Amino acid sequence: MSEITYFSTFSGVGGFEKGIQDAIPGAKCVGVCEIDKHANKVLKKRFPDDWTKYGTDDEGKEVLISDNQRYKMMGNAVTTNVIRAVAEKILLALLQQEEYA
Repeated sequence: MSEITYFSTFSGVGGFEKGIQDAIPGAKCVGVCEIDKHANKVLKKRFPDDWTKYGTDDEGKEVLISDNQRYKMMGNAVTTNVIRAVAEKILLALLQQEEYA
């Protein structure tokens, strides 16, 4: 299966990202969007490896994201188990699609 990449909007404290990572370990979050400063603090602690430190410019090159922009990039939380269930169904559909391709 090809690599799954996604962009998280209204990221909250990272529930969506956690659910996707649990269901599809190889999936890569390419960006998050959150304006709440308290949620951003939680995201920074939950994902301490600077996973929001770099972004991609219009030419596809990896670039350093300013702290100001990173703070703007963090949304509303969704429970991890709901996201995991949705992600598992998406993954199953993708796998079935590949079987018949």
